[in-house]
Amino acid sequence: MKAILGALVLAALPAMAAPEETAVRGELFCSVERRVVLPYPGTITAIAAEVGQDVKRGDPLLQFTLSRRARAELEPLASQASQAAAEAEVAGLEAEAGEARAAAEEAERLAREQLGTRPQADLAKSRVAALDKRLTAARERAEYERRQRDTNLRWLKEGLGIENPENGIPETVPLPAPMDGTVIWISGDARPGVELDPSTPLLTLGVMDPMIVRAHVHELDVVKLKVGDRAHMTLLARPDAKLEGAIRRIAWAPFPHWLPEPSYFEVELTVPNPDRALRQGYKVNLQFGDAAAE
Repeated sequence: MKAILGALVLAALPAMAAPEETAVRGELFCSVERRVVLPYPGTITAIAAEVGQDVKRGDPLLQFTLSRRARAELEPLASQASQAAAEAEVAGLEAEAGEARAAAEEAERLAREQLGTRPQADLAKSRVAALDKRLTAARERAEYERRQRDTNLRWLKEGLGIENPENGIPETVPLPAPMDGTVIWISGDARPGVELDPSTPLLTLGVMDPMIVRAHVHELDVVKLKVGDRAHMTLLARPDAKLEGAIRRIAWAPFPHWLPEPSYFEVELTVPNPDRALRQGYKVNLQFGDAAAE
């Protein structure tokens, strides 16, 4: 009798074991997200983008009028005064060094012909050496000023969308998109006539293909998963849409929690979204394991 009961218990053990499948709920996010703010204080004059619009890097998102203080800060960036002054210094030193070399050669000739003294020739040579050092430093400053102005002009063109900043800073400038993406959010403050500080978020751009899914997985389930595992997904908003994605990251540290509670680890998956049907914030049911592998 005992042997029969033992055999029944052993036969029942596989059915009582924990299933291989793991089911969790996650949320969709853009694979890249970037908030756009005004680089300088100003007043919005026009909005050139809308939610859901795809934009390329450099496309104007809005137009705004720079404050007087902002224009005063930007005008020196476009000015050529520093570069011109450095180049003028180089030209002056080159002329002075040329005259000093000619004088040194003449002093050397007079010393050889005993029409002049050796100390006079040595003094002329030392003056040439000193001018050469000053000239080298001046050329380095001129090169620095040139590179700095190129950097400033590039920032004014790319950061503010000013086509010809070397001609001056216009009163109204565009706010260009900092990357390729889709406009997923526009602030309610982003409307004509509103004056804003440079720290105010105005728009958010996101890369929507691919999307990513983040889910918090219990410690007893996360040990069954590895990078590359696939999962079947069902959208709560669209139960008819069946998706599939692969794990690209599993956190090694759990979320902060109260010690007696179990630990949860973040798992991240990638999901293709070529038709932009998926949106950030959608909730997703994920199924890992044998069911997802079919």
